[in-house]
Amino acid sequence: MTPSTLFRPLAHLFFGLPFYGYFLKSTSPAALALGPADPWPGNADLAQRLVTGDVTLANPHDFNELSDIRAMGDMIASSWARQRLRAWLDSHARWSEAAWAPETIGNRLSNWLKHAPWLLDESQPGLSQDLKAAAALQARHLARTLSWAPEGQQQLAAAKGLLLWSLAEGNDALLERAASVLTLEVKKQIHPDGGHVSRSPAVHLVVLKDLIDMKVWLNASNRELFDGLQSALDRMGPMVRFWRMGDGSLARFNDTGDISAAQVSLALALSGVRGKPLGTAPHSGFERLSAGRALVLMDAGRPAQDDHAHAGTLSFEMTAGRQRIVSNMGAAPAHQPGWRQALKHTAAHSTVTVGNTDSLPLSVSSERQEEQGAVWVNTRHDGYLASHGLIHKRRLHLDSQGTTLRGEDRLEGKEGVEVALRFHLDPQVQAALSGDAQAVLLKLGDGAGWRFRAKGAAIDMEDSAFKPGDDSPRRSQQIVLKGATGSGGAVVKWAFDSLGKR
Repeated sequence: MTPSTLFRPLAHLFFGLPFYGYFLKSTSPAALALGPADPWPGNADLAQRLVTGDVTLANPHDFNELSDIRAMGDMIASSWARQRLRAWLDSHARWSEAAWAPETIGNRLSNWLKHAPWLLDESQPGLSQDLKAAAALQARHLARTLSWAPEGQQQLAAAKGLLLWSLAEGNDALLERAASVLTLEVKKQIHPDGGHVSRSPAVHLVVLKDLIDMKVWLNASNRELFDGLQSALDRMGPMVRFWRMGDGSLARFNDTGDISAAQVSLALALSGVRGKPLGTAPHSGFERLSAGRALVLMDAGRPAQDDHAHAGTLSFEMTAGRQRIVSNMGAAPAHQPGWRQALKHTAAHSTVTVGNTDSLPLSVSSERQEEQGAVWVNTRHDGYLASHGLIHKRRLHLDSQGTTLRGEDRLEGKEGVEVALRFHLDPQVQAALSGDAQAVLLKLGDGAGWRFRAKGAAIDMEDSAFKPGDDSPRRSQQIVLKGATGSGGAVVKWAFDSLGKR
């Protein structure tokens, strides 16, 4: 039985009673049937900073840091992890809203189980027994409150933890409960084109990794896959390839920072999916223009209604070979709220800003044409219609050689409104105005040269930054075209041209 949202405060009072654990009717399993070793490598540098106290845990209850600690591979790291586990078990045996939230329990159970062979050893039988007892109680509480997890990826994370525990314990009732929720969630969360409803490449990758983990554990236990799992994997793999830029990382839309190319490649390899990316992801709302060594990804859809959404409609990113040229400004974690909010604004994206406000589109449309290797994409959104009386239309054209990206931004409607076109450059790009201020000369990290030119607005350069995630921001520059709409609106044409290597 799951209490309704209306009675949740009363349920919390009940959960907090000293004897609530007796109602969970749980006994510690004598042994656990663990799945294969966790395949996802951690960040040893981040673990070193955790162990030395230079950084703190984003969430002290989910144990997401275990993969990083394991990556250090030394006795100090192992001792730190076991001491932290012991302290947590001693402090959180009883229910609390923060520590026993369903999505947190789900992540914690997954992390404990995936790292149990490394985390627990025969020299500490008491720690192992206490963990199994605590996990059994939490799993039964999770089964009761599973629907309380926030919608989206966190709902999947909660159900994943219950599924992995049910397999480890051999509990068919809990397995059935987890599988029924997961069947509904993958159907609801994964679009027909393979994209996740968050429209975030970073969240998409997290969900893909979760689904891979569940498939691996189910196969290892000789259990059938829950309905929709394989179909979701078959669609999500090509969508990762859709978002993968020339440097192997993912495009930086909607809460996506710096994701290593190795992590992306491993997820694709373990998914076992070989499908090629489409040019258009119509349900997710993105366009992919590729020719020669150039690749352009464009946000051509309505923002999702969740905390990952950025106001970046019609923004784009561009790479030439393995070198990024144009980017958005990245992402920041929840414990850096100032940065997180700043990066959501339209001005943090390579698109048009009107009146220094954010776009709020109700309608976004996109049309695509391909001819002899060249690609045209025509897009439109009404995100400034209510606030400023303007429609924004953006047209991109990538030539068949991948040497020229041409764009046209058209604003139709009210006169006398200030507008700005922003092109945030990757931190590795060196940029300078030409002597006549009619172009920007760009030098990429591999020495290749590009030129930016524009017609219909003066070119200026301003400081910018890229926020990779937890790490400090990296300095960069942005090309800015500013002006105001006239009686016929405004039209600005621009282009990036390859100058080859020097």
